[in-house]
Parts: sequence; C-alpha cells; structure tokens
Amino acid sequence: HRRQIEHNARQLSEVGGKGRTDWLLAETEYLMRLANQRLNMEKDAVGAEAILQAADGVLAESDDPGLYLIRQQLSKDILALQRVSGIDREGIYLQLEALIDLLDKLDQSHYQTVHNESFSPTPALNDAGNAAIEESGFNHFLTQALNELKKLVVIRRLDEAVEPLLAPDQVYYLKQNLRLMLEQAELALLDRNQPMYIRSLTKAEEWIKTYFSQNKEDTTLILSTLGNLKSHQINPELPDVSQSLQL
Repeated sequence: HRRQIEHNARQLSEVGGKGRTDWLLAETEYLMRLANQRLNMEKDAVGAEAILQAADGVLAESDDPGLYLIRQQLSKDILALQRVSGIDREGIYLQLEALIDLLDKLDQSHYQTVHNESFSPTPALNDAGNAAIEESGFNHFLTQALNELKKLVVIRRLDEAVEPLLAPDQVYYLKQNLRLMLEQAELALLDRNQPMYIRSLTKAEEWIKTYFSQNKEDTTLILSTLGNLKSHQINPELPDVSQSLQL
C-alpha cells in the first residue's frame, strides 16, 4: 500500500507539474490532427483553414519563442489552403435546381413552324392557269389529278441539316432525360467528380441546342447558365498541410 501511495503521489505531482504551455501544445496538436482529417477525408479546405487558424491562435497564447518554426510552417499551410479557390457548392447546387424548374419553359414552336413550312404542299395551279387548260372534260380531270398528285409529293433539300421534331410524348421524355442529366450533375458536384459533372452539363446543353427553340429568353438563360456552371472547378487539387503537425 505504501508503494502504491508513493506511485500515485508521483503521478499526481507530474500532472500538477505540467505547465500551461504543455496544455496549449496538446490542444494545438489536437486541432492540427482535426484539420488534416477534415482536409483528407472530407476535402473541406475552408473548414481545415478555420481549424488551423484556431491552432495558430492557441500557439500565440503560449508566447513561447521556441514555437517560432511551428508557427512559420503553420502560416504556410494556411496560405496554401487560402490559395485553393473557394467553391460555393451550395450555390451551384441551387442553380442546378433552378435550371430543372426552368425545363418546363422549353418548347419546340420554332421547329414546328419550320417543319410545317418545309412540308407544306405545293400550291395548286391558279385559276387563270386552270382556265387555260380546261379545254375539255378530260383535260379538267387530268388537271385535278395532277394537283392532287402534287399535294402528295414533297421535295426537300437534303444538303441542309434536318431540323428534328419530336412528338409531344417524346418531348416529355426528353425533358425528363434533361432533368435526370442535371440531377446527375448535382450528384457529381457533391461527389467532386469533375469529369462526370462536365459530361452531364455538356450533354444537357447539346440536347437543348438540338431539340429546342433558340430564340426564346428562357432557352438563352438556360444555355448561358449551363456555360457558366461548366467553368467551375469542383475538385481542385488540395495541398499537404501535415508539415506543421510533424514539427
């Protein structure tokens, strides 16, 4: 019992002998480890920077000149995190949600007009022409037959791009596919998958340019927003901030 009491007394004296600097260093080490975990596991550069700023504040309280090298490296790690472009993921996600709501504004009225014009029947002969050739009942019958035949025959230029036209039910499914493509971009944003994010937005942009009218304000707004969203770097390269922790 005497030996146990002496051992406990030594342990208590060691605990009591720890200075305030020791506790501050322990807190700083904990914060640095937390910052590295936040950066490496969650890819959260903003959160890691805030934690390292707190760790630097704790070291500043110690007022120990021996910690100069650690604070110097810590400042470099903080600056490295600040160089990483801040990404407003929430803002990008909300923009994608707004685009999904705008999909119902897309229409094919322009292409339907072009389609109807390109398939309009060839006009029949005018009355003067009919009067000129109505010399007999046979000629009159022949003229009517030719006019009906002209209504059935349509001449289209094949050296120009064919304007696509979808049936109403196909337009509905196309809009649903566009919705799925934008939702896929949202998932890629949350997963920091840059290639999938770009592919999804590019595919949605191509479909809108191909199948919907371009002279509508809503279409122009959607395309400009997609182009802006494609310029975002959602998975920037993150720096190594473990040097200060090793020191």
